[in-house]
Amino acid sequence: MSVRSETLGEVIEWLKAQADSEWECAQEGLCEGYDGYDAYTRTIEHCQDMLLDDTAEHGKA
Repeated sequence: MSVRSETLGEVIEWLKAQADSEWECAQEGLCEGYDGYDAYTRTIEHCQDMLLDDTAEHGKA
């Protein structure tokens, strides 16, 4: 596993924790809407795509 892939994995885990927190906040009415949650989940998806790209690139080498 490359350093970049390892770092992306760590970032994804952190983002998931933040998304969970935003979801709970929105469910409890402590924040307006789900914009924060949506932003985190879009970022998670982007990081996962980057991780898949790295995995595919590593497989070609």
